[in-house]
Amino acid sequence: MFENVASNADDVVLRAHPVPTDRRLDIRVLGPDGRPASGISVRLDVHEDGVRSDSQGRAAFEDLPALPIGIELEWTPSRERPWTLPEAPEVVPDAQVVEIRFVRGRVLQGRMLLPDGSACREGTVRMASRADSRCGHSESHLTVRPQIPRETLFF
Repeated sequence: MFENVASNADDVVLRAHPVPTDRRLDIRVLGPDGRPASGISVRLDVHEDGVRSDSQGRAAFEDLPALPIGIELEWTPSRERPWTLPEAPEVVPDAQVVEIRFVRGRVLQGRMLLPDGSACREGTVRMASRADSRCGHSESHLTVRPQIPRETLFF
């Protein structure tokens, strides 16, 4: 970590400080009902590999730097788990437990079809929705990324 010790129009003096890398972070993933969510992929922005939450919704990371770290969760929404996430937190690891609780969402299922009615095998459809309690309404976004020209899509 660097600290600006002195600066003027011509020079900047920085002092380097060692950053501890012995920190631990425990994450507990919960469903909207407050019960543990198992099998959720948990990743930190300082790690390439993630871990899956165990049967108690726990995921643990060790030997982390004492710097702000972003937490990312990955899962596939389904009818059994129509969940969405609040904003992912950023924390400085210090042996604490961070609870992340999914919120109830909706699952939209369907197929992308080609003009002849056959299934489109290449492409993605993603929908994200966010409730805005300040305005009393929700906002939804639908993104379609087919491997065919957009004007040939039918839903």
